[in-house]
Amino acid sequence: MRLGQIPATGRAANPVVITDAAWYRLADDLAVALASSPRGLIWVTADRGTGKTAWLQALMPAMRTDFYLMDLRDQVETAATLEQLQDYSNHLQGTLPALLLDNLSPADLMALLAEPDHPARQLVPNHNGPILLLSPEQEDDAVAARRMERVMGRSMIRHDLPASSRSQNQAVLVAHRPVIEARWKVRITDAAMGLAVSGLHYRATPGQVVEWLERAAARVAVVADEGPAECRRLRSELETLARRIEANRDTGEPVEPLEQEFEQCSLELTAAEVDWFERQSQGTLRQVFPEDVRAELESLTGSSDHPDLHVPTDVAGGARRAGSGNLRS
Repeated sequence: MRLGQIPATGRAANPVVITDAAWYRLADDLAVALASSPRGLIWVTADRGTGKTAWLQALMPAMRTDFYLMDLRDQVETAATLEQLQDYSNHLQGTLPALLLDNLSPADLMALLAEPDHPARQLVPNHNGPILLLSPEQEDDAVAARRMERVMGRSMIRHDLPASSRSQNQAVLVAHRPVIEARWKVRITDAAMGLAVSGLHYRATPGQVVEWLERAAARVAVVADEGPAECRRLRSELETLARRIEANRDTGEPVEPLEQEFEQCSLELTAAEVDWFERQSQGTLRQVFPEDVRAELESLTGSSDHPDLHVPTDVAGGARRAGSGNLRS
């Protein structure tokens, strides 16, 4: 660990895989800019879910100056950094350490600086090293950026993170697959992966597709353990009907209508359990199929024909699996 470098705090240990040449080129360009411009103020923007934090993993090894990767919202961490900078003595590199502020926009930073007791008020305006912010763009960032330039006496340079390539997106999904499988004790089939990857040909971000896979895996795990939601509802209804029938027998009230309703509900339960028992007999209750991913997307978007996903035909098993459908009902 280089002098002056602090590991990120409060961040999940998600797998990071970078295969995009454009990402590495931008990382190299900004590493040079941060090392050669002690008063550099850089803002890298990208939409949520596009891999901004992952891109930082390409930047940090290329850095030729010490740096702090920090969460400025954490007052304890910010105060500790401020104290360490007061004792910083490696001026041979020509500049103080860079501050890498992940997930912090100009508007976010100015809001922190407006808090009277926040240590960022001492750290940021008085920092004589380069500063890099990384965040999605918000409506008020343009005004906040101009205010920041006046407060700090610097000119801000903005860079847009290049859209990740198909190979980069696919690498992200492949890296997350075993993590999701281990977390939910399921197996994501190649066909389900093919469906998820197909979403990356359109407008979906890697973060969105990872979320779809995660949610589909979680739901498969819940259904495998507890049964489909509709089956659970019908079982509860049968229990209620059984209690009502027993109570009516005790009081001499008619039971025939309730018994007919009980019989109808039992038939509905049997029909609803067909898919679950079929997958149980096949040993596939804890496998994620394309229809599970598609059904999860439908729950998020309200549409089964989402423009960001289609069932691929060039993936083995990518066409709809024969047999039972998803287990959500």
